[in-house]
Amino acid sequence: IMTKRTFNAFIIFCILLLGAAELSWAGVKHGGKITRALFSSNIEQREPVDSVVFLGDSAKEVYFFTEVLYMTGHKVYHRWEKDGQVVSSVSFDVGGPRWRVYSKKLLDDETYGQWTVVVTDENGWPLAAKIFIHGAAAMGNYLRTMRESDESQSNSAPPAPAANSQTPSAE
Repeated sequence: IMTKRTFNAFIIFCILLLGAAELSWAGVKHGGKITRALFSSNIEQREPVDSVVFLGDSAKEVYFFTEVLYMTGHKVYHRWEKDGQVVSSVSFDVGGPRWRVYSKKLLDDETYGQWTVVVTDENGWPLAAKIFIHGAAAMGNYLRTMRESDESQSNSAPPAPAANSQTPSAE
């Protein structure tokens, strides 16, 4: 049997719990999600023609495509960043339960480097992020960094077994 004091404590607990849930999920009240997010060399009939990660020096433009589900009436943003610095932000009003949007960036000699697009909702909550590299030199630097990272991980000695551990034997 629940006393009045226990009941009041339970109600206060529930209110606090709901308030905490509201705060921690403030960015995702819409319940939506991103089902596809990718860079492409072109968009035809509202669909990407390919998916690119590296673009050579001669590339003149790149598109970022996003498919959004269950965010009708909300906004999504494409935040374009180059080498970690925000360059632009493009907003989209989501007009249906499945909505496809894209933004475009023109490329030239000044745009070589690592690019990221972060897809956010109207509260700034990140929903997806993708990276591409523009330019042969930037691609070479990126691949060299990845190789060096892999080599440093493979050259590190494995951890020594614990003093009381047993090595499994094949029988």
